Amino acid sequence: MTSLKDVERMKEIAREVGVRTKQKRESLHLEFKTDGSYVTELDRENEETIKQFLLLDYPDVPFLGEEFGGTGELNGRLWVVDPIDGTTNFVTGLPDWGISIGLCEDGEPVAGVFYMPCTDEMYWGLRGGGAYCNEKKLIAPDPGDLHEESTLGFTSTALKTLPISGLSGRLRCFGSIAAEFAYTAKGVLGCIIGCNEHSWDIAATLCIAREAGCNLEYIHGKSVDFRDVLTEGCMTSEYILAVPAMIERMIPLLRAPLT
Repeated sequence: MTSLKDVERMKEIAREVGVRTKQKRESLHLEFKTDGSYVTELDRENEETIKQFLLLDYPDVPFLGEEFGGTGELNGRLWVVDPIDGTTNFVTGLPDWGISIGLCEDGEPVAGVFYMPCTDEMYWGLRGGGAYCNEKKLIAPDPGDLHEESTLGFTSTALKTLPISGLSGRLRCFGSIAAEFAYTAKGVLGCIIGCNEHSWDIAATLCIAREAGCNLEYIHGKSVDFRDVLTEGCMTSEYILAVPAMIERMIPLLRAPLT
C-alpha cells in the first residue's frame, strides 16, 4: 500500500535531482530525438539517477522512463518518470520545467511528485490523501462561465489542431504537460487541453490533479483510462483536464466544426 512515507521519499529524490539539474543548465550538449524534440545529457543522467535511487528503496518495483523506456506494467506497482518535463523550456531558460515521478498500482497513478526548481514549487499528491503545492492543500476551483479573462491552457499541438478561434478567454501554453496539469490543479489554469501525451508526461500530475478535484476526459469520448495509456504508450486523441463543471462547458465548444 502506497503511503505518505513513499511520497516523502519521492519528494526528496525530485528535489535533489532538480536542484542539481538547475545548477548544470549552463553547460549542455543538445541533441534532437527522432521526433524532432530536444534531449540533453541531463535528461538521460537524471533518469538513470532517479532509477538507481528508487531501486535502492524499492528493488522489486519496475521502472518506466521517457529516455530509456521500460514496461507499462498493469499489475502491481510501477514507477513512471519524466526526468525533465519541459526540456525545451529548460534549454531556453524558461522556468516551467521540472522533475516528474509517478507511482502506479495496477495501472492507476496513486502517488505523484512534480518539482519545479526555478520556482521551488513541490507539487505532490497521494490517492485518498489530497494534493498539495509545498504544504498548501490544492482544491481546484470551478472558474465559472467563460469570459475574456478566463485562463485556458492548451498544449502547442492542441493550439494547432482544435477549433479555438471563437473561444472567449486568454489562451496559455506553458510548454510542460506536467506543469500545466499542476497549474490546473492549483487553479492557475481553468483547464488544460491537449492530445497524445505519453504515460510519463502525466502519471505524476494526473494523481495530483485528480486529488484536487479534476477529471481527465477525451473530448470526443469517455474518461481517460490510464491503464490504456500504459498499454498503448500514449493517449489516443484530444483531451481536457478540469473540474467536471468546466469540462461540461468546454467540450461542446471544442467539438465545434472548424470554420
